[in-house]
Amino acid sequence: MKKFVFIIFTAVIAAAILYFVYLNAPINIEYRCILNQRMYGASLGKLVLVLSIFSALGGFLYALFLQEHVNKLCNAYKKKNDSIAVKSEEDSAKIKTLEAKIQTLEAALHSALKKD
Repeated sequence: MKKFVFIIFTAVIAAAILYFVYLNAPINIEYRCILNQRMYGASLGKLVLVLSIFSALGGFLYALFLQEHVNKLCNAYKKKNDSIAVKSEEDSAKIKTLEAKIQTLEAALHSALKKD
């Protein structure tokens, strides 16, 4: 359901941008370049379209970066959790071994006390 809502939301935003580009295509703007102090002209619709494409691409790349970072953190957490689980299993095995040794020593002590 969330994916469907996201797709519809993205389509509505893209349609709004394209409509804005269509409405502003005949409008020309002029701007002065800071580096060489020359005047340049461009269609406002084309400028908005190019900026929209670059911003969408930047957002996509940023989302990929965040997803990779979160995946690395999750993998590190899983490794840490697995190592803790292995350590607790080793500790429980040591405890069982020690309990068996204690029972053996108690049985030997009882048999030694019965002989006396």
